Amino acid sequence: MQNKLQLQSLLSDYLVSYPDQVQRASALLEFVNTFDGDDLYLRTNFTGHITASAYILNSSRTAMLLLKHKFLDRWLQPGGHVELSDESILAGAQREASEETGIPGTELMLESENIFDIDSHPIPENKKKGEPAHIHHDIAFLYTYRGPAAVNIDIEESTAAKWISLPDLEIDPMFGKVARKIKSMG
Repeated sequence: MQNKLQLQSLLSDYLVSYPDQVQRASALLEFVNTFDGDDLYLRTNFTGHITASAYILNSSRTAMLLLKHKFLDRWLQPGGHVELSDESILAGAQREASEETGIPGTELMLESENIFDIDSHPIPENKKKGEPAHIHHDIAFLYTYRGPAAVNIDIEESTAAKWISLPDLEIDPMFGKVARKIKSMG
C-alpha cells in the first residue's frame, strides 16, 4: 500500500497532468500531509480516509457505467474502501470495481496507472454501522470494459446499474468534469 511519500508523488503527477485541479485537490493533499501508514486507509479514521474507484467506459468509449449506491441513494462510479491487504490504491479500485459489477478484473483494461480523478466528499452518519459523518478522499482510475453491457451488481452495495452516454454525462453537475476529461483524451 502506498505510504505518505508515495501518495504525495502520485498526487504531484496528477497535478502535473491536471494543473487546474489544485484547489480541488487541496483537501486530499492536506489529509495526506497529516496522516501516514494505515491511518490513510482505515475506515475507522473518522477524520477521513482514502477510497478507490473506477470510471468504466464501454468498449466504444461512448458511455460510462454508474451504479445506484444503496446507502447514499445516488448514482456513482464503482468503488469503495481500500483494504490494507490491497497491494495499492489501483489494486483496491480494480477489486472494488469487480466486486460491485461482477466484471472480472481481467476484462477491465486500465487506461493508465496514473490517477484519473480525485474527489473529497462528505459521507453522512451511518447509524446502522455506528459510523459518524466523515470524509472520503476518493482516488479514481479509468478503465475500458470490452465485455457485454450487462453487469451483475452486488445487491448489498447497489440497487441498479446503467450505462450513461458521455454527452449526457457532460451536462451532469457531478460527472461533467469527468466526461470532459475523457473527451479531451481523444
